[in-house]
Amino acid sequence: MERADPNTMEEIRFCIASNAGLSPPEWVLQARVKQRMAALGLTEISAYADRVGNSSELDQLVALLRVGETSFFRHRAQLESLQTSVLPTFHKHGEPVRVWSAGCASGEEAYTLAMILDKGLARNQKYHVLGSDISPSSLEVASAGIYSLNKQELPSEFHRYFVPVRESSTDQSAIHPDIRDQVHFDIHNLADDKFPASFDLIFCRNVLIYFTPAAKKRVVEKLVASLKPGGYLFLGYSESLRGVKGLKAEGAQGARVYRRATPQSQQPSVAPRQKPAPIASTPGQPANAPSHQPASTPSTQRLRLSGEYNDGKRMAIELRSVISLDCPTIEVLLDEASYLGSEAAEEMQRALAANANIVFIASRSGHLRFLRRHGLLTSAEDKR
Repeated sequence: MERADPNTMEEIRFCIASNAGLSPPEWVLQARVKQRMAALGLTEISAYADRVGNSSELDQLVALLRVGETSFFRHRAQLESLQTSVLPTFHKHGEPVRVWSAGCASGEEAYTLAMILDKGLARNQKYHVLGSDISPSSLEVASAGIYSLNKQELPSEFHRYFVPVRESSTDQSAIHPDIRDQVHFDIHNLADDKFPASFDLIFCRNVLIYFTPAAKKRVVEKLVASLKPGGYLFLGYSESLRGVKGLKAEGAQGARVYRRATPQSQQPSVAPRQKPAPIASTPGQPANAPSHQPASTPSTQRLRLSGEYNDGKRMAIELRSVISLDCPTIEVLLDEASYLGSEAAEEMQRALAANANIVFIASRSGHLRFLRRHGLLTSAEDKR
């Protein structure tokens, strides 16, 4: 692998952040990129950056970044608090208990939860466990339910949930069919907008550590919305939460547990924020135009973008000021924008469809690749 160009690595990092919400340490990102380049037979980082624009390669890289340590009955203190403090509350409603292991990797956590539920719930109480992950290969292992075990690491009362694989030449065991039938696996990216809902319990442990702060906040808010009122959320030990609306922390057996507030215990809603005063327009400048927009010539209107465009909202607001302009050329200058996300590209495409005189201009190699990838680069920019 050639020495990584900082701008190219920045492009890859921003692509990961916008599509998966991840912000891994630099050494982790470089190691995973090097691993993927070797798998693809690539030697130039710029060639790999072009590949990352393809959704299938981006999924491969993200899956590699999210690979973490996993095992059965990991972090015993949390599991003991689940057994002693949480399960008794499920005896009260009698409905099937719905559990989600978010970021389940190869399935050990999802099956662990199913075993605990099977052992701890009332005999006639049903339960269902969803295990989700972004990695198809990890989910294939999870669905098969066959593992190499050191049973000394398992609590003895749970040995009965494993059966030996007779045709295997290695010391492998399979999850008992009665448990495997209660666990379903599916692909899910926590950076997506749509989340499954109505869970009594969600485990999302050691998944958020590489998320950007903004992405982590969005994911946690969606996890809370996926819980039933009174439902429980378990995170990793290093993933504490503060000030999340509708969620409260409960200490149990040395492990922190979060619980969604019930309607009776919810705090009064805060007063709505006042609408900001409208931005006054100056003669010859559209209302709500960005303050950094320079003066333009009579035949050309220029809009200079700067900072991060993580989603489409900011891009839409800024482009709105020039879409309706009637002049031969509207130049949108991109070089000072530190990041352009895929949702920003969608807004740029809409603006171009609304006004064919808009031209997006960039000289930075990463931004030019962004324009080409999203069909926004024209011959006018190629000449620059």
